[in-house]
Amino acid sequence: MIFYTNKLGCTLEWEYGDPPGYAGVKFGTADIHLSENPDVTNTGESVWLYIMVEDVDTLYNGLVANGVDVDGPPSNARGGCVSSTLPT
Repeated sequence: MIFYTNKLGCTLEWEYGDPPGYAGVKFGTADIHLSENPDVTNTGESVWLYIMVEDVDTLYNGLVANGVDVDGPPSNARGGCVSSTLPT
């Protein structure tokens, strides 16, 4: 949870379980649900999560300033979007 709140700047909205295994965070106006499931093994598959923001450059600079390992600066992507990638 520390990564999401301290590094990405999310706000913890709620947690479920003891210890928590399910939580909700807010990233700007986006609600993101996070779940930890010990029954699921790591398949090596990537997860794609798109969050629309007004100023991707400011977001990118803030993530880098917080020490987030970003694969590179924002670049043009399909559909006229600008994207950047965080390693899994």
